[in-house]
Amino acid sequence: MKVGEVQLKNILIGDVWLGSGQSNMEFRFGFSTGAREKIKNIKHDSIRLFQVPKLKSSTPLNNVDATWQTCTKLSIVKFSAVLFYFGEKINKEERVPVGLINSSYGGSPIEQWLVGSGSMYNGMMAPFHKIPIKGLLWYQGESNVMRKNGMTYFNKQKKLIEGLRDKWDNQNLPFYYVQIAPWSGKKYLEGQLPAFWEAQSKALSIPSTGMAVATDLVPNISDIHPKMKKEVGERLALWALAKTYAHKINYSGPHYKSMQVLGNKIILSFSHFGKGLDSRDGKALSEFQICGRDGKFIDAKATIKGNKVIVESPTVKSPRNVRFGWHKEANPNLVNKDGLPAAPFKTDNWQGFIEQ
Repeated sequence: MKVGEVQLKNILIGDVWLGSGQSNMEFRFGFSTGAREKIKNIKHDSIRLFQVPKLKSSTPLNNVDATWQTCTKLSIVKFSAVLFYFGEKINKEERVPVGLINSSYGGSPIEQWLVGSGSMYNGMMAPFHKIPIKGLLWYQGESNVMRKNGMTYFNKQKKLIEGLRDKWDNQNLPFYYVQIAPWSGKKYLEGQLPAFWEAQSKALSIPSTGMAVATDLVPNISDIHPKMKKEVGERLALWALAKTYAHKINYSGPHYKSMQVLGNKIILSFSHFGKGLDSRDGKALSEFQICGRDGKFIDAKATIKGNKVIVESPTVKSPRNVRFGWHKEANPNLVNKDGLPAAPFKTDNWQGFIEQ
């Protein structure tokens, strides 16, 4: 080397994704389902990890005290499981080096991540604005359900997305997020989680966003931290592969599109049905309810016919509306042929996104 020269080693050129949110994004790989077996063979030279220290600040910071790490058995254990599985799939499918920044903080409400006002944004996201990231990943919401945000969360999420896109000077910066999982805990009051799901669904109306559904990934409904993170990360990756990397794949489970009353039945239509609708466990479709003129919802029979679902009940002669998976302990089994689950919805006063 000549005097004054600086030699850099082990440098990769690839795509950087920044993940943020609260404890389910922070959730460590070492605690996730299948980690013990997976970790035996982990060595990804082309995946790099950056763990952002937890820090609150009253003003935006320019730097953080951390460094990039190669993805190894040692570095992955305490890293975000969701981010790792997202990055592993992108790396495999795109054959491009992937950098993953984990900027998450357990228990944090969305307000702490808003631009110029959130102390966690100031301390843990502001330092990265000069890095040309490929996109943002978001897994947060449990704290805001407990705050009874309901549909008002949509406005907060919209403000978050717009603020971050302004800071990165990219109005089309991808923002892919997780629709939080069911939970039976008492801190979720009746009706609050479905209202929150509706707000999250509405956020799909914001350009360059995507939502991974996780209603089927909760073997223990009393655990607010479901351990099946591989599926969550890979479902986020499907959105990125389809929307950011232009892969021709099915990337989402079914979403409610429209309804039609036909005699004593309601016919439901969906987007993202892919190769067809299916039952995840081979059993009769579950978690469908129907109501008549009195507005009282009761359990209903639901049957797949082509790409539609027919909902009915012998006690409801003049049906008016349907609800699907509309409670905090929901475990519905409607999926498409790719095994991607349908998002919870209601047809009465639905404010969530409807894809045309």
